Parts: sequence; C-alpha cells; structure tokens
Amino acid sequence: MTTKEQLAQAEALFKEAFSGPRDPRSDAYKRGVMAALVYRFAVLGVSKNCPYQPGTAEHDAFSAGCDEGHLIWRRHTAQDAQELEP
Repeated sequence: MTTKEQLAQAEALFKEAFSGPRDPRSDAYKRGVMAALVYRFAVLGVSKNCPYQPGTAEHDAFSAGCDEGHLIWRRHTAQDAQELEP
C-alpha cells in the first residue's frame, strides 16, 4: 500500500467515526484520533506527539482522542482478519 493509500485509509476511518450521530468532540480530540490512525498506518513515519502543553484541557482531549483512534484501528484490523477467515 502506498503512502497516499495509507493516508486515504486513515482519513476514511476517521470520517466513518465522525459521520454518524455522536456526542460533539473538540478539535483537539479529533486531532488525537487522526494522529493515532496516521501513526497506526505508519504514514510518512509520523509520530503522534501531542502538540498541546501537558496539564491543559487540549492535551487531555488529544490523549483521549488518541485512545479512540487506537480503538478504531483495533476494530478495523479485527474486522479485516474476520473477513479473511474461510
């Protein structure tokens, strides 16, 4: 899979997660979700370093978003594995 395809896949999972009805989330939270997905796809060797200062609400939101991003990734990879089973 090319880098462009990896990024497109990460964006597709992100859009799917936020396209339906759900509680509103902050931009910092959404950045965390996307950062974790991009990290999981290893797009361009991107790290998921938090751009916010520790101890701020934005830092906490980014970290919580990363948690959801990793959960989305685990669900995605589990679904792929189930589809491959005979």
